Amino acid sequence: AEYMGTKLVCIQRKSSTSLCIAVLFHKPNQSFFTHNAAGNGDLAEMVQQWKEKCALIERVKEELEQKVAVLEKWKTVQDDLEDEKERMRVERTRFAKEREHAVQLNLSISKYQDKLEQQAREMAGRERALKEGWAAVKGKEAALERQNEKITDMPVKQTDLIHLNIGGRKFTTTRAVLCAVPGTLLETMFSGRWEDNIPRDPKSGVIFLDFDPSLFEILLNHLRTLQGSDKKLQLPSPSLS
Repeated sequence: AEYMGTKLVCIQRKSSTSLCIAVLFHKPNQSFFTHNAAGNGDLAEMVQQWKEKCALIERVKEELEQKVAVLEKWKTVQDDLEDEKERMRVERTRFAKEREHAVQLNLSISKYQDKLEQQAREMAGRERALKEGWAAVKGKEAALERQNEKITDMPVKQTDLIHLNIGGRKFTTTRAVLCAVPGTLLETMFSGRWEDNIPRDPKSGVIFLDFDPSLFEILLNHLRTLQGSDKKLQLPSPSLS
């Protein structure tokens, strides 16, 4: 028979006067006890020994059960450790992903900061350019105001006679005729603002313009017509044919 992993062997001889009981451990050839009994007179003693051995077996059984319980407890602890190791592995994986995400986010922030700094530099450059442009505009405005003041102070009259040398031919007309059409080249040249810059004949000091005299004569007559008309801008342009 087998009890709690311990082999119990009971051998009874054919003779009624002889009985042999042996209790063996599970290890081969290792006996827990061996007792040979001859006759029925020692049966009570053998039974008593058997009871003691059974009690010992029960104690061994309890010890084994306690050890099994300890082993089960250690197994539970080992399972908990394995679970904790798995949880730590998952946490490490999550932490690695979060760290990688943080690195990528930091790179994105750095690129965005660089972009913002570049835009800020561009805006600063544009602002400087605008300020410089505004200063230039203000300078030109001041120059125009000074020029207008100069023109106002200049003794320029519409009845002034203007002597011209057009391609070697002499012409004489009034300032009003040359400035009959506002915004034209002649009006700009003879408005009194640029007369000092107009080329002149170095001998006579007369204003010299290198134009075709015949064409200029047609243009001058047309301006004279406009200057004497109430509907200046409605008159057709002169024919050059």
